[in-house]
Amino acid sequence: MEGSLSAPFSIYLQGNFPVASANPGRLTFSSQDPNTSSPAQVVTLTNTGTLPVIFSGASIGGTNAASFGQTNTCGASLAVGASCDINVTFAPTTSGQPMATLNISDSAIGSPQVVYLAGATNGPGLTFSPPSITFNSQYVGTSGLPQSVTLTNTGTAALSISNVATSPSDFGFLNACGGSLAAGASCAIGVFFDPTAGGTRTGTLTITDNAAGSPQTVRRRARPSLPDRPRVIRSPWLRRAGLHRAWR
Repeated sequence: MEGSLSAPFSIYLQGNFPVASANPGRLTFSSQDPNTSSPAQVVTLTNTGTLPVIFSGASIGGTNAASFGQTNTCGASLAVGASCDINVTFAPTTSGQPMATLNISDSAIGSPQVVYLAGATNGPGLTFSPPSITFNSQYVGTSGLPQSVTLTNTGTAALSISNVATSPSDFGFLNACGGSLAAGASCAIGVFFDPTAGGTRTGTLTITDNAAGSPQTVRRRARPSLPDRPRVIRSPWLRRAGLHRAWR
């Protein structure tokens, strides 16, 4: 039909409805040291409708949800015209600029109400690439070429690296990063695989430092290791007979 709308839409009929508004709709926190908590910022939830609002709860969501927290005074319901406070704090557990959402669930139209959260982390920050590495099959007792993991300091201060370790013992590393990495700089750690027995191996490269989220880990996996490389025994008699025999 001409002039029809293809996107879904809602029509609210005249009558009594629970309506809630959350203000402000966005909170931005000042730069914060890793693993320390900011003063709380307040989101006010107000019942602007004509029926009580049943409050189900508030939660933090998104990729960096662990960097934010909330407490509230809203109780089980909110009378017409009444308000309650939701106190939000920022305690960064990751470097960079963490973002998340405050999600408020209730009986009001348009629930959940969403408030956007943003902050910034002081000090060093660490990212690494790739996040995981896989080694090809390799003979037991041999050493393959290392694979490189690149570390980058994404923060605003020098990164202090206190320890680098691999586990289990089938994996080793070559550390070109030293004990410190300047802000904005990158370095590489070479990881190698020296299988001591057959079968698939999984492990981790663990980096301990002064950045948020330390220690950081890189997952490693090696495809099934091969048995010991066959040793070929050659002799003039076997060569003349056109035979070779392999011993393990």
